[in-house]
Amino acid sequence: DRFLYLCLKDKNCNPLKFADKANSWVYQYIIRNYPEIQSFRDLNKIIGDFSERLIIKFFEKNGWKCINGKYRGNNGFDGLCVKTNWWGSIEDILILESKAENSLLGEAKCGKQMSKSCIISTLEVLKHNTNQERNWLQKLFSKNEYQEILEMVKRNKYRKRLIRVKSTQEGLKIEIYKIEDNGLKNVRTIKENVINVNLKKPITKQDKYIKSIAEEALKETLEKYTQP
Repeated sequence: DRFLYLCLKDKNCNPLKFADKANSWVYQYIIRNYPEIQSFRDLNKIIGDFSERLIIKFFEKNGWKCINGKYRGNNGFDGLCVKTNWWGSIEDILILESKAENSLLGEAKCGKQMSKSCIISTLEVLKHNTNQERNWLQKLFSKNEYQEILEMVKRNKYRKRLIRVKSTQEGLKIEIYKIEDNGLKNVRTIKENVINVNLKKPITKQDKYIKSIAEEALKETLEKYTQP
C-alpha cells in the first residue's frame, strides 16, 4: 500500500494506528484519485484542511454566511458564520473550530483556543485588516459588520462549537461539542451530538447529502496540493 509505505518512511507515523485509517473512505478516495500525493506530511495536512472545508461548506449550504477566521498562519479559528434577518441585521453568530481525528484545542498568548479572549482578539485582527490584501473570503464582512459581531460576542450573544471529524471505514464520524467559557481565557467542551455517515454505501438522505459536500470539499482541498 502506497500510503503505508509513506508512513513507514516518516518517523512521526505509527504504522499500526495508520493501518486502520488507510482503509477509510477519505484515505481511499485520495489513493484512487490523487496518486501524486507522495508525502505523509502532506497527507496529514490534507485531512486537516478537508475537515475545515467540510464544516464550513455544510453551514454555508444551510443558510449561513461564513468566512475563514485564520490569520498569520494558523492563528484564529476555522469559521465565523452569521445569519441575518430580512433587513440585513445580524441575528445569529456561530464560531467554529474543526479538528481532524483526535487533535486538541491549542494554547495561545490570548488563552485557550476558542476562549472568549482569543475570539475577541481574532475579531479585532480581522476587523482592522479588511482593507489589506487578505483572503478574499475574510472581506465578505465590512469593518462595521466586524464591529457589530465583536460587540455581540462581548455581550455573549453568540455560540461556538468544536466539530471533530474522524475517518471510519464506512465514511465519517462527526462529533459536535458545545464550547462553554471557563473564565475569560479557558473553555470546557461538552459532547452534544455524534453523526455517523456512511459514504461508501450512502442510503439515507443525510448520507447522500454529506457525501456530496465531502467530495466537493476534498476536491477543493486537494487542488492546493496537486497543482503544478
